[in-house]
Amino acid sequence: MKRVGKIFLGIVIVLAVLLVVALFFLGPVIKGLANTVGSQLLGVPVEIKDASVRPLSGTVRLSGVRIGNPEGYSESPLFSLAEMRFALDLSSLRGNGPIVIKELAIIEP
Repeated sequence: MKRVGKIFLGIVIVLAVLLVVALFFLGPVIKGLANTVGSQLLGVPVEIKDASVRPLSGTVRLSGVRIGNPEGYSESPLFSLAEMRFALDLSSLRGNGPIVIKELAIIEP
């Protein structure tokens, strides 16, 4: 095998490993972002216990979703559900237009 071929093969292998690692950690990253950014945007506690993402199908699953009440209101959550799943239209992620949700399922609201 020529030197250029070996370099190309090495690059492909490194990219494949990086992709697998990124896919493995995508759920925890989404969970952390949703908890942090969601709390900042809403001004109330936001908790997601688990998140998983299937990038090839565009499916996202969130478990243990809980949004708290503002200070001075009831201690019980404003909103909670056991699980929420949604499927995105992957082609809608390419442009600047709206993101299209093809399917939305809410389990145990």
